[in-house]
Amino acid sequence: VKPLCRLARSPRREIAYGALHAIVALSASRPELLVPELRDFFVVAREAVPVSELRLQVLANLASAVTMPAIGRELDVYLRSPQEELVRLAVRAAARCAFRVPAVAERCLQSLLALLSSGSDATVGEVVNAVRALLATQPAQVQPRIVSRLAAMLPQLTLPHAREAVVWSVGEYCAQLPDVAPDVLRSGLLTFTEEASVVKLQLLTLAAKAAIKQLHSAQPMLRYALDLARYDADTDVRARARLLAALVAPSDGGGTDAPLTPLQQHAEMLICAPKPPPSAAVLEAGAAGGAGAAGAGAADSQAGGARYVGGSLSQMLGRWLPGHAPLPAFAADATDSTLRMPAGTAALRQCASASSAPTAPGLAFLVEQFGEVGHHGAAQFFGVDDVTARR
Repeated sequence: VKPLCRLARSPRREIAYGALHAIVALSASRPELLVPELRDFFVVAREAVPVSELRLQVLANLASAVTMPAIGRELDVYLRSPQEELVRLAVRAAARCAFRVPAVAERCLQSLLALLSSGSDATVGEVVNAVRALLATQPAQVQPRIVSRLAAMLPQLTLPHAREAVVWSVGEYCAQLPDVAPDVLRSGLLTFTEEASVVKLQLLTLAAKAAIKQLHSAQPMLRYALDLARYDADTDVRARARLLAALVAPSDGGGTDAPLTPLQQHAEMLICAPKPPPSAAVLEAGAAGGAGAAGAGAADSQAGGARYVGGSLSQMLGRWLPGHAPLPAFAADATDSTLRMPAGTAALRQCASASSAPTAPGLAFLVEQFGEVGHHGAAQFFGVDDVTARR
């Protein structure tokens, strides 16, 4: 482990990058081996962004109740860094630490919420995605207040994945936000045709959830949203509109007293179904949508650590490359130690076992077998000086 950590501190970024890829996989499977070397993975000033990303990935994997105080102090420094890319990576690492150590989830969430009013659009988008993933870890009485704060930031957000995360959060907690959810839906429908497809899909789902929960003016806005989506250029948006129309919207000409179809009877169970517990995979999905392939290397390295040989190019790229061969399994029986000896050493040891002190016939045999060089080496092997060997 120590030689690997020494390579990770190399001033040459290509060496540090390759070593850190192997360390990421090791930290996911055996973090206890790397905890004593925790300081080796702190981000260095003026370091390349890919190397810093891998260091933060290792710190997140090493997060525990024992290491979290030191890691938390480092993350606080990174969150205040003037380098926006480092701030976004620190946001992602802080959310991962909150998942691994639930005791610090509230502190991490408060630090992330403080960044909503500052930073670039990309940084705020990363914060929104992290807060969305951490919402389910908070008490029920705190969740509506956090969602309301996210909803207030919606007009200032420009990145599609950030706007989609806010609309999803409002729809998920619309029953606890009877005043906020209709306003978010109304403002979203005004710019529906200009939104990205992922935001349109969430607006349609929000309209359906608001109608199911019977919020104020939900039914008219649902019909308006379905009319907008019916002629949208994206086939996924049109398909979502047809599905929601069959589930939630009343039949044309049927009136309010028309019997519900079997699908409409189970609409709330289908649309407002309980969600599984959040995980760090939500962060990776949001990072892929907002920052391209910035986090792909670390995620692939961690995922492929158990499948590929450590330090191989396949492990670094996260896919099987031609020529990659797994390490053979450990042998059940120990191999003969003589197989690891240099050529000729076995014969010399055999002669040594035959006689405790070399004799002239024995040395003559060695000269015959190995020549003058072998004779000289044999004399040294047996502890006989060159003069004695020639007598």
